[in-house]
Order: sequence, then structure tokens, then C-alpha cells
Amino acid sequence: MQVFKAGIEGTEEWGGGLFPRDWGCSPFPRAVLIFLCPPPAPTCLSVFQDLIVLRDGFDILLPKLACVVSRLADFAEKHADLPTLGFTHYQPAQLTTVGKRACLWLQDLTLDMRNLQRSRDDLRFRGAKGTTGTQASFLQLFEGDHGKVEELDRLVTEMAGFKKAYLVTGQTYSRKVDIDSLAVLASLGATVHKICTDIRLLANLKEIEEPFEKEQIGEALQPGGMS
Repeated sequence: MQVFKAGIEGTEEWGGGLFPRDWGCSPFPRAVLIFLCPPPAPTCLSVFQDLIVLRDGFDILLPKLACVVSRLADFAEKHADLPTLGFTHYQPAQLTTVGKRACLWLQDLTLDMRNLQRSRDDLRFRGAKGTTGTQASFLQLFEGDHGKVEELDRLVTEMAGFKKAYLVTGQTYSRKVDIDSLAVLASLGATVHKICTDIRLLANLKEIEEPFEKEQIGEALQPGGMS
């Protein structure tokens, strides 16, 4: 009865009741029709979309990052010979060039791009592993034909646009995958934060300024302000 009661909860969103309406076509008694998947969908299904979202997110981010790297490389080459004061711990030190300083940013971004691409390429799909990762339900469905189970796993993986599936899963794929993906994104965030901080500090010294268009208006109380 505990399982039965758990199945009752949340059924209103599915059409107003636990049992189907009087369709007059079900060969099963009402007691058999109590199984209903209450929202939200089981994790063994939602992890499919999680992996697809991760992959597609990398596919969106990588070309944009490549564009940033390309433009920054052009900037570094353009100002390769422009001298400027270098700093250590934000204290005046030896001379450097604007191009060389940009190369420091560029190097970090290329490392991030490599890490992002590696994480994207390492992603695999969960495949058709069943509720707890044993594929027992599929093995029963195919009457013990393990070859068909493996073929189903392969087809589901290919349909999702992945080349490989994880060999072993539980209800979900290993959450280490999420941690690894988050780590490379956090690393990129640290790089961007560092670049923006450098530009902000250099702007205070009037060494580098953000673009300010001819008809651009600054702050409300400072029409010429660039903060």
C-alpha cells in the first residue's frame, strides 16, 4: 500500500486522476493500472537531457571563445611593439609592451579552450541502461538476448548524437562528469575575471580604455564618464 499511495501523489497534473478515463478499451483491471510516473520525470531519464545540454553548451561556447582568441591575437600583433610600463603586485616594474601583455591573456584563454574542448570530447551518453544501470528490464524485454540489448544501447547513443556511452552507470551517470565540466567553466571564469580586472586597473592609469563611441553617453550624472 505504501507504493500505491506514493503513486497517487502528483497525479492531478497528468489529467485529473490516478486511473484513466472510461475509454472502454483496456483489457487490464483497474488494480493493474495504478502505475504512473509522477512528475518530475525519473532521474534515469532526465540525465539524458543533462548530458545533451552539457554537450550543446560546450558547442555554443567553444566557437565564441575561439572568436575572442582570434580577435585578441590580432590586437596583440597590432600592438606588439607599443611600449608600456609593466607591474609586479600592481607596483611599477620594468617596461613591457601592450602586445606582450595581451599575450598573457591570450595564453590563458587558449588553455581554457583546450580544456573545454577536452571536456566536450570526453562526454559520453548514458545509453539504454535501465532504471539502475543493470539493463535488466531490456534483457527481459528481449527475452535474454544480450546482443539486442547492446544494439539498443548503441542506437540510443547514436540517436542522441554521441559516439560512445558510459560502460557503467547507476540510475545516473557519474556526477564526476558534472564536476569536471563545472571545473573547466570555473577556470574560464577565473581567466575572464583576471582579464577584466587588468583592463579596469589599466583604465584607471589611462593606459588602456574601453571603446567609447562618438555619440555614446556615459552616466546620467557624468555624461563623459566611462565607468
